[in-house]
Amino acid sequence: MGSNIVFLHKGFFKKITMVGASFTASSLILFLFHIYLGRSLGPGGYGNFAYVITVGNFLSILYMVGLQPAIINIISPMTGEERRAHLTTILVLVLFFFIGL
Repeated sequence: MGSNIVFLHKGFFKKITMVGASFTASSLILFLFHIYLGRSLGPGGYGNFAYVITVGNFLSILYMVGLQPAIINIISPMTGEERRAHLTTILVLVLFFFIGL
């Protein structure tokens, strides 16, 4: 029983390695960006930037907690053009919300 591990999809390790490498690369880029930002903005400016990012992160948590149940409970029963219109509206609002921050 524990000696035979069966993966459901070929190339599993290759794909998981790519995900890990992508995550590591994006973390490194973000780290370097924050160093650059801290040096160019100074302590006060970087503090304001960090404050805005923190508030945005908290708002996005509240936003996602409310949006997922709303889509499941309200939009799922809809069909056709009505569903498409509501999903398009939600997509536009999500984009404006994240671009606006």
